[in-house]
Amino acid sequence: MNEMKKRFTYIGGLIFIFCMLVSCDLEHIDNGYLDGYWHVTRIDTLATGGSCDKSSEHLHWAVQGRLMQLSGLENRIFMSFKQEEQTLKVYGPRFDDQSKGDPEVTDTSILEKYGITGLDETFVMEKLTNKQMILKGNRFKIKLLKQ
Repeated sequence: MNEMKKRFTYIGGLIFIFCMLVSCDLEHIDNGYLDGYWHVTRIDTLATGGSCDKSSEHLHWAVQGRLMQLSGLENRIFMSFKQEEQTLKVYGPRFDDQSKGDPEVTDTSILEKYGITGLDETFVMEKLTNKQMILKGNRFKIKLLKQ
């Protein structure tokens, strides 16, 4: 009888732990097609109609969760973003340098190489599929392909 009581207590404890683990709510952010690793292939200047082919350069936007990473040049930059319907707002750029406390980016010319003209910019998402994204910003139209 005592052995039977120990087994029920043990099994009841396992069931309790299992139920607690199942009930945990982990945050999961699904950005749809926006999530992924994007290659900047072309940047068009809206004011002049000029176009710059970037397909041979290794400029990338990596998007996951609530962060975007810009990579391909000498510095990696992290930015926050917010996607709402047909817009993408990017803001708060910081250099990926933990030894210096991930300092803020203040020189926007670094961001312009990726098609971003300010420290806070909102793009119109002209196209977003599982393979291609076209963003229209303040000065540039950016074409990206998913890798």
